[in-house]
Formats: sequence, C-alpha cells, structure tokens
Amino acid sequence: MRSGRNQLTFEERVRAQEAVERVYYNHLIWHSKSEPKPSFEGMISKDLIKNKVENYLKQSSALELYWRKPITAEQLQAEMNRMARETQDPKTLKELFSALRNDPILIAECLARPILADRLIRNWYSYDERFHKDKRLEAEELLKQLTPYNFANPGGDNYHKVRIRLEENNEINNQTPDQQEILKGVSPKI
Repeated sequence: MRSGRNQLTFEERVRAQEAVERVYYNHLIWHSKSEPKPSFEGMISKDLIKNKVENYLKQSSALELYWRKPITAEQLQAEMNRMARETQDPKTLKELFSALRNDPILIAECLARPILADRLIRNWYSYDERFHKDKRLEAEELLKQLTPYNFANPGGDNYHKVRIRLEENNEINNQTPDQQEILKGVSPKI
C-alpha cells in the first residue's frame, strides 16, 4: 500500500484532482437558464488541473524548504478530521471521498493536503520576518506617530474635511429631490 505524498505519481494526483474538480463542477449552479451548462471538459482544462496539483506540491515543498515544516501524516489526518467535523455540506464531502474511491491516501494527499498546504504557507509567510520585517517596522513607526489629532487631520492632497450638520426635519417634502433621497437613507443619484 502507498504511504505518503512521495508514493503517489504526478499522474495519479492529476486523476484524483480531476475527480475532485468534477464533483465541484457538478455542484456548480449554471448562471444561464436559456443555455445549458457546458461540459466539464469544455470548462476545466487539463492544464488547470495540472497547475492545481503543481501548486499544492510546490506549497508543500516550500513549507519544508523555507520553514523546515514538512506536512506530516498526523497533520493530514487532523485536517481530514477537521473537514469531516466542520463540513457545512456532508453530502458533497461524501461525494468527494467517493470520487477518490474512499482511499484514505488519496483523500489525505489530494483533498486534505491542498487545503492544509495553502493554509499553512499563508500563515508561515504572513509572519516571516525575512519577508515582512521592513514593512512591519515601517507600520509600527507610523502607528507611534498616530495621535487623535493627526488621525482626524492627516493633511495632504487626498484629505478633505467634510462637515455634516444634522437637523430634525419632519417635512422632507420641502427638500430638493436629492435632499429627500438622503433623508430617506438612499444615496442621491450622481
């Protein structure tokens, strides 16, 4: 029996991704009532499917290479458990599992791994000093300069002070049409 991402061939992953995409496509609501929904093959190219597989494999490799955090079997199991526990659509999840022949390796590698890799890489990248240190320091410095006064009066060409005066007026019919729209809570037509 296969064990892990290195044991699945790229072609097996592409076939599994196609099965997943078919389930999603079958649940896609077509926007046109007058035109039939195009075929899956007409809408989802092989290149798109291959790119999705390449993307999650690259993300998995980046986690290992840049952060020394390879995705483990335990993490994949936890992700599958999370998916099963938190799904909003158990029927579709069952269809996805079925499309992957209820094979736990295919489910882990071709359904859980893409989701997990995307979430983990976004998290690790977001907080990595190597990528964001300068911008974080710049933001912290700007935050130190922010006071109630300069927050309300930033100056510059893009700042325009607007003074709004609210009056109680029960007679909106005496107002112009634009004023009536504003008073009704509807933006005026510009």
